Amino acid sequence: MPETLRLLEAADQHQHARLMAHAFGKGRVVAPPAEDAAPAASLATTWGLFEDSRLLASCIVNPYQICWPDPGPDPGDRLLSMGGIGGVATWADQRGRGHVDRLLRHCLGVMRDQGQVVSALYPFSFAFYARLGWDWTGDVRRVVLPLRSLKRAMPQGWRVEPVEGDTAAVRAVLEPLWQRHARRIRGAFPATHHNWESRLAHSGERTTYPYVARDETGAARGYLLWRYADGDQGEVREWVSPDARTDAALCTLLRDLGMQCPKATLETVDELPIKARCLDNEVEVAVRTEFQSRVVDIAGAVAALGRVPVADGTALLRIADPHAPWNDGDWTLAVQEGHATLARGGNADAPDLAASIGAFTQIVYGNPDLATLERAGVVETRPGAGLDLLRRLFPRMPVHSWDGF
Repeated sequence: MPETLRLLEAADQHQHARLMAHAFGKGRVVAPPAEDAAPAASLATTWGLFEDSRLLASCIVNPYQICWPDPGPDPGDRLLSMGGIGGVATWADQRGRGHVDRLLRHCLGVMRDQGQVVSALYPFSFAFYARLGWDWTGDVRRVVLPLRSLKRAMPQGWRVEPVEGDTAAVRAVLEPLWQRHARRIRGAFPATHHNWESRLAHSGERTTYPYVARDETGAARGYLLWRYADGDQGEVREWVSPDARTDAALCTLLRDLGMQCPKATLETVDELPIKARCLDNEVEVAVRTEFQSRVVDIAGAVAALGRVPVADGTALLRIADPHAPWNDGDWTLAVQEGHATLARGGNADAPDLAASIGAFTQIVYGNPDLATLERAGVVETRPGAGLDLLRRLFPRMPVHSWDGF
């Protein structure tokens, strides 16, 4: 029977909803949409693999912009176009037949054509997507803090206060702080696309409390979102703090919240100095990886970097990417007058870096960095000026996204 690969249409909506329920909803019953119902917006970016008229598998390609900072004190406000992969599903009787592989390879070409130079997804299996070039980037630390062990250390003239009002009023206060926070983390969504509705929403009959730290001038410096949880724990849903004084102010609030809630969890992308403020053997830190990324178009991704804070030089690359032939092969990376380019060709006998597309993605994102991958034996390198250029151009960076898709 002939197979067809195409974007979904309004007539496919019920069939797609049933597939989503089968794959993600444990088979919940899905009623057909009303005749006058508008088609879901996601249909416009959902690709399906059909056999005759039956939808065998589907994949959503969400168009996003993500922060892509430079290292150093001035990270800049560069955004990269990213294809967020979601809703990857097939029927149980159709699994193991390569349907999803064909869909994802097709979507790589779609993302390239649309200028989405990188891609990310939240996997059900890291190994499954690694076969197709997505690999883990960045990790997050989940910290459990015994709040009563924190010390009250409010900086002179500072205060922490709740942010009152509806969602729009709260966002007006928090968005600039989030943007300053997000612009230093690769993969973070800018404030305009952060999922504020979800982050600020009350849930499970629990209130989400936004608190902002203000300095001696009254300027907002950072914030946290607090929610009480079951048992003896609370949850810091977001922690946005740029410096030690803001840490101290927010920790003072946490100490006082601890009068009702002995422990709290929070997540951070780096070694949060808050641990040094809480010398207690009940502090717990667990590190995990949440998502995988992929460079869709290596030449496009390098060009999208714009100006880079790196001295002139060249490096020879050999990239293995059997699922995206436009990436596969030998390349010359050049930095000239602060701009990086990637062109076909180079010395095939002596590349400065030989890597799979997954490892090259990790290098470009900066976590794990090139030195870590060398130590793990994941990449092959040749010492010299070319390798030094790659280390300067792609240093270690914090990588994370708080916005699922």
